Amino acid sequence: MNKMIENEMNSMEFQEEEAPLFDFKQLWMLFVLNWRWFIASVVACVMIAYIYSLFQPNDDVVSNKIQIMGNSKQSGGAAAASKAVSGALNALPVSLGSSIGAPSDLETEQELLMSKPLIRKVVKDLGLYAEYRVGNWMRTNVLYKTQPVEVTLDPAHLKWFDDQLPLVYHEIDLTIQKTGSDYRVDVEADGNELPTQTFNSIPAEVKTDIGTVTIAPNPLLNADQAKAYEDGFKLMVNIIPPKTRALMIGWNLTVEPPSRKSANLLDITLHDENYLRAIDIINSLVDHYNKYGNEQKDESVRQNEEFVNSRLAKLDAELGTSDANWENYKRGHEILDPDAAASEATEKKNEYEEQIKEIDLDILLHDYQSDYINNPANLYKIIPTETSKTEGGDNEQKGDPNIDRHNDLVTQRNDLLKSVSEKAPQVQILNDKIKELHTTIQTSLARKRHSMIIKRNAKEREYNKAMGRFSAAPKMEREMTDIARQREIKQSVYLAMLQKREEIAMDMDKNTMKGQLIDDPMIGNSNRPLYILVLGAVLLGLILPMGILYLLQMFKSRIDTKQELEETSKLPILSEVFLTNNDDAIRALRTNLLYNLKEGQKVVMLASHSKGDGKTYLAQRLVDSLTQIGKKAQYLNLNLREDRAKTAQAADLLAGADVAKQIESLKAANDYLILDTPEMAKYADVYQVAQFADATIFVVKAESTDKSVVKAIAKDARIPSPMLVLNAIDMSKKKYQYLYK
Repeated sequence: MNKMIENEMNSMEFQEEEAPLFDFKQLWMLFVLNWRWFIASVVACVMIAYIYSLFQPNDDVVSNKIQIMGNSKQSGGAAAASKAVSGALNALPVSLGSSIGAPSDLETEQELLMSKPLIRKVVKDLGLYAEYRVGNWMRTNVLYKTQPVEVTLDPAHLKWFDDQLPLVYHEIDLTIQKTGSDYRVDVEADGNELPTQTFNSIPAEVKTDIGTVTIAPNPLLNADQAKAYEDGFKLMVNIIPPKTRALMIGWNLTVEPPSRKSANLLDITLHDENYLRAIDIINSLVDHYNKYGNEQKDESVRQNEEFVNSRLAKLDAELGTSDANWENYKRGHEILDPDAAASEATEKKNEYEEQIKEIDLDILLHDYQSDYINNPANLYKIIPTETSKTEGGDNEQKGDPNIDRHNDLVTQRNDLLKSVSEKAPQVQILNDKIKELHTTIQTSLARKRHSMIIKRNAKEREYNKAMGRFSAAPKMEREMTDIARQREIKQSVYLAMLQKREEIAMDMDKNTMKGQLIDDPMIGNSNRPLYILVLGAVLLGLILPMGILYLLQMFKSRIDTKQELEETSKLPILSEVFLTNNDDAIRALRTNLLYNLKEGQKVVMLASHSKGDGKTYLAQRLVDSLTQIGKKAQYLNLNLREDRAKTAQAADLLAGADVAKQIESLKAANDYLILDTPEMAKYADVYQVAQFADATIFVVKAESTDKSVVKAIAKDARIPSPMLVLNAIDMSKKKYQYLYK
């Protein structure tokens, strides 16, 4: 008998299999059972994609490369001055221009190119505050330079549009329609419709409460274009504040380095509905960027000129005093040839004298530099970067690095002020850094001057010693030498300053290119082709209902299939019983029950959650099936709730000794005893019966029993050896036909 059971079990496919992570069979079942919804979803998505393609605006993409450049470094010093003067003059603020020639901070230039003030200049320059469109309500196209008329707003109100932002937004919409020789203009200003106006010819003016609009022929049209508009046209014009248009352009503008290693190259990319307009915007943006660079250079040159002129005025007065002293001294001492009086000077004395002269020159230029730095008005201006070179020497002594850092910060601050206000956080950060460096620079300059004085005093002592050896030399020689030395220093500086003024004058007439486009514009289009949209719509039309159905399946509370029952509980599943033609299913129930029962287990209780789940039917069929294989089996109905006379005392009867004796008697007389019980949803009688049972068959009705009920059975310790059976599977439904086909 055991061999027969084992063979029968091997013929049934009821063993649990490891559930795959993603059940494609279940997905295919959902598709087969709901194919009409899938077709409807695909059709709807394709229609939406097609409508979207009709309304989708054109999106041209224009890109180019810009090379960030600067001026060549300016030379320092006059050819007529000595080497010491030429080297020292590099410390003067006239070397300001070198900051323009140095490589720029690429991030700063990137922000400058994308700054709204710069883009707003482009908008006004190209008249982009007025946009022209043709078409119908479904789709319109932007015209640029090819529109039949040109529409402008008076400059005063155009500026007023910007001044009112962001508190008040102004907008004018015009529909200009030409029929024959008549022009019909419909105007809507700030949402208020104005009476229709008709003109026999243009130019014409349309007056509104927010400005006067001028309509004139487009001078950029060629003969063929003008002829195309002769029969008539319908044009829609939208006028908005230049700031708003600049903001819209800025959203579609990208400026970034082509790679991390790029030191002076930037890629400019602009998305626009008209590629010709995008090309002009990029070209105009670079032009205004260069104009800004020239304005920046001119401001720097102007500051240089002011400094040089002030120094020249001071030197002119000092030279006048020196010349007068020289003349008066010669006249007072009746000296015609000072060189004859210095014939006894030696080479040693001349050496110390030359060194003292160089130190005095350095001190004088150092004082000029200190005066410039200590002036509060020059706090946020470029300051000298001091270099000096001793006569005949080859080694160059670099200036204070703090001054170089100050100049870099000031240049960055000037660049930022073109796009942000002085109260911006990044500007305040630069202000604090500049102030901190300014104090450090002042301290450094003071220490440097003190060092120079000490050095001069040391040379002066050596010089005095040398002069002391020549006691016979007249006193006037020294006095004449001092006067001549001071006079020579001032003359050298004066000549160098004159040379610098000439260089500044030449720089004023020189235009600087801050950036240059180095490539032809690349034109593309980011609109997706219709076949891509349709393909995407088809995929979405399939995925969307599949996802919805799958989610509904995941969150469904009732059990429909054996797979769902397996996923809900790990209890043994004895069989799947159909509503009709279920003889094989009953035999499978019998076979699997005998396999799962342990030795000595003879009493089996059938239970269910609700009335009508089919436990009585299964109990009787199970008894008949056991009898067919030669087993003695007895059915005992303990569902006393069906008998109205016993309902009130059903619990007492089940707990009585008579029921226990009857069960023991039947158990002894049969191989198996099958007990029927009332539904668990309303009565607790099943727990009274459970004390007599060795095992339990819990009946799960397809499409009726909740998952939570099955989970509770598995955890209920009062139910002995629970096993499951899926009952009442309706093969007339498509999903069961698909599963059990």
